[in-house]
Formats: sequence, structure tokens, C-alpha cells
Amino acid sequence: MTARPSLSVALPARVWRIVALAVTIAGALAIAGTYFTFSNTFDEPAHLAAGMQRLATGRYDYDAQRPPLGRIAAAVGPYLHGDRSVGASSAYDEGARLLGRGAHYRTTLALARLGELPFFLLLCGVLWAWARQLTDDRGGAIAVALAASNPNLLAHAGLATTDIALAATITASLFAFVLWLDAPRWTHSLALGIALGLSATTDYASLAMLALAFPAVYLTRRHATGRAPIWPDNAGRRASLALGAVFAAAAITGWGVYGFHTGPLIEGSRVVVPAPEWFRGFASYVTAPSPARPAFLFGERSASGWWYYYLVALLVKSPLPLLLVAILGAAAAMRDLVRRLGWQLAAPLAATAAIILAAAFVGDDAGIRLVLPVFALLALLGTAAIVELWDHSATRVPARRLVRAVVAATLVAVAVVPMRAHPDYLAYFNPIAGDRPELILVDSNLDWGQDLYRLDMVMRRMRIDSVSVAYYGSASFDAAGVRHARTLAAAERPTGWIAASQTMLAGVGGDGAYEWLNELQPVGRVGASLVLYYVPPRRARR
Repeated sequence: MTARPSLSVALPARVWRIVALAVTIAGALAIAGTYFTFSNTFDEPAHLAAGMQRLATGRYDYDAQRPPLGRIAAAVGPYLHGDRSVGASSAYDEGARLLGRGAHYRTTLALARLGELPFFLLLCGVLWAWARQLTDDRGGAIAVALAASNPNLLAHAGLATTDIALAATITASLFAFVLWLDAPRWTHSLALGIALGLSATTDYASLAMLALAFPAVYLTRRHATGRAPIWPDNAGRRASLALGAVFAAAAITGWGVYGFHTGPLIEGSRVVVPAPEWFRGFASYVTAPSPARPAFLFGERSASGWWYYYLVALLVKSPLPLLLVAILGAAAAMRDLVRRLGWQLAAPLAATAAIILAAAFVGDDAGIRLVLPVFALLALLGTAAIVELWDHSATRVPARRLVRAVVAATLVAVAVVPMRAHPDYLAYFNPIAGDRPELILVDSNLDWGQDLYRLDMVMRRMRIDSVSVAYYGSASFDAAGVRHARTLAAAERPTGWIAASQTMLAGVGGDGAYEWLNELQPVGRVGASLVLYYVPPRRARR
């Protein structure tokens, strides 16, 4: 038989590996390029404070509802720089004191954000290995490109939060689970256990995601293989050892994140357990009330959210090239599953559905960041579609050039998306959202308090001597370098210059107290998150 022409024939495997590495480095540089562009987002000071407390004192009292792995990573840079905990009463106050003011603020914040970069590198590495298993070395490079060009992943990899850590560890856990199902060797058992330990100490939400994703992937394999068992019937001892290795590796890894600390399960209890902070935090996470802030979608606010919130968010926040090829990849996965041609490609699709379902069940409609692992899985589906389209186009000579031209154009569009979005990755929306995405989504999808540096530059350029700010964020104006700015009180109707966060204008922040500003004509925008107004004195008297 004559071999079908393939792109992989033209370029050796080592070239594709170099491409994957180069794309990863380019993504890392794009992320680092945003460190000094944005002031701290809402949650960054609290994450820094909790991580610093753990590093400097060994305690973990600030906001125990989130495990410490991603927070410790955020605190490593400032800790090495000489910063230490100051013992403030709340995580936000502690974070503000650690950040300080002026040059110290900018440097400390950049160092905290740098600590999350290894999770982005881990995510790219896992995607490269997983895509190579699904396709070949081409696929590894393409999957890395689809992830490293995604503004959503770039945005949260550039913030000192736990979101990119969750995306990386969830993806690693799913890949390790797929390998383990395919061949439950002791190396795969250890890899799965370590990945689970890292996921569980990054965010408790990972437990809900994996609790649904693992059965979904297993059932996918079971259907595609005609209920083939993982182990032979006489391998009960091997199965027990493999499962034991998974749980042991997960427990030791998680315990190591907590410094191998032991203590009472409950204060005053005689029951001593390893990493008691993890169990106390999990209990607090499960019993905590729902978030007080309302969710926002299509101009409406809701205390309970919407079951389809994340479907809409993915539709308008995903880059269109990724969305297109991921849909084609999902169709190919369903074809393979129905025909029982294989289950490996269907595994990312099943995991995607499970993660979205878990997020809908938790009910915290706070932003696309909470389902960030989905973008990694979409990259895998898209990679499979791209490779299949390129290879199979060789079977029909008249259509070959057209199909390959479309594939090449799609890859070019993939590279163009982050170039056009830079540096506003956080506020990225695809063309489906239209010219006013703030009418669809706000909060961390668009406005997370990130544009105070830019407000200072605009004030200097326009010679604005004072401004009232309806601000949705936790940063201090003075610390971020915005002089002559003050917080706009809810009952005020001031004259002069006013800057308002999009989330405040949407009524999510401030309980709707600032919606009256929507009746005014904006003078302009400050970045993607702030709207600038001017109210003349005559208008105010009227």
C-alpha cells in the first residue's frame, strides 16, 4: 500500500518538539508581559497572605476554604524577596500590607504572579504528552499552541490566584487516570496519586470535578471496549496493590504540601490526623453558605445563578478557532465511541461534560476561571480534529488543497488571537459577544479590579486632578499609584470626574447603587474594566 502523505513526513519529530517548546516559551513571555500592566485583581491579596502565612509561620488560618498549594506558589517570590507575615486580622488586610505601596507594591505583586508560571508550564507539558498519545508529535505541538494562545489561560496564568494551578493539576490527574486505565502499572499508579494529591491541595472544587470526571471516563472506556476489565480475573492482588499505591501517593503528596504536619482533627479532639488543616478546610468548604454576590448573565442578576451559565461563558469566551476545531473533535470522539473504534479521544469529551456539570452543581457562577480545565480538554479535541483533517484530506486529491488551506488558516488565526488580545487577556471575548460584552458577563470575566495602573496614566495624560471611583476590587488607590482618587459612596451624586467599574455598573457590585451612571454619556474607557465620566456642575444642580 502507498503511504498517505502526511505533514509529519516533512518535519521530523524533534522539530515538532522544538516547536512545542518555543510556543510554551512564547506563552510564558506573553504572561510575564502583563505583570506590570495590571494592578491586583480582587482575590490576589488574600491568596498572597494565606500563602505567606503558611511559608513564614507554618500556620494556615486565613480563608481555610481553599487549600494552600497555589497560594504557597504565589508567596515564594515575595518570601525570597524578604517579605514576611505581619499578622493582620484578615487575609485582605494582610495582603495589602505585604504588597505595600509604590515600587514595592508593583515588585511584590509581579513576584507573586511569577510563582504561578510553573503551573502554566506543567499544563503545557501535560497537554503535549497527552496529545502525542492521541496523535503524534505534531499533535503535541498543536495542543500546546491551542492552549498557549488561549487568552483565558494566559490571563489566569498571569495572576497570583489558584485558577491556573487548578487547571494544570486537574488536567494532569485526568491524563494520569487515562494512562492508568489503559495500563495500571505501578508507575502510572504513582503518577495518578501524585496528581490527585496536588489537585486536592489546590482547590476543594477539584474533588467535585474529578468525582464526576473519573466515572465518566471509566464508563466511556467500558462502553468502547465492550466492558473489558482493567485487570484479569485472577489479578485481585495486583489491583489492590495498584489502588493502594494511588491512595498512598495521593496522601503523601497532599501531606507534604502541608509540611507533613499532624494535629487534632478538631480543636481539642484526641483524634490526630495528618494535615488536619485540609480536613477542617474541607468541612468549612462543604458547610459554607453560597456566595453573597449575585451572578450576572445577559443583563440580569440572580442569587441562584443559571444551569447554562458556563455553557454561555464558554461560547463567548473561547477563541473561535479553538471552538470550531473542538466541536469537530467532539464529533470525531462521538463517532469513535458509537462505532467502538476507541475511547481515548472520547475521554477528554466525557471529562469536559463532567467538569461543566460539576461547576453547575456547585452553583458559583463567578466566572469562566472556575472551569478553566475545560480549555485544556478542548485543546485536545481540537488537536485531534486538526490532525485528522490534514491527514485524511490526502485521500481526495481535488479537496486536499482546500482542506489543508483551511487547516493552515485556522492555525494562523490561533496565533493571531492572543496578539490582538494582548495584554487584556482577562477581558477577552470572541466576536460572538459583540461590541458590548459587559451586557453578557462581568466580574472576573471582564472586570476584576485590574486597571488602576491605567487609571493613573489616563489621569496624568488628561491632567485630571481628582476622580471619584466606583471600584470593584480590593486594591488601594494610593498603593497602586493612583493619587487624588477616592471611593465613590453609594448615595453620592458628585460632579467632576467619575470612573466606574463595569461590574458596579452592572449592579453586581454595590447592590445596584451605581446603575444611575449608565444614564450618563461616557467620556471614554480606562482599559477594559473602567468607564470614565464627567459630570459638569450645571447638570448636577438640575
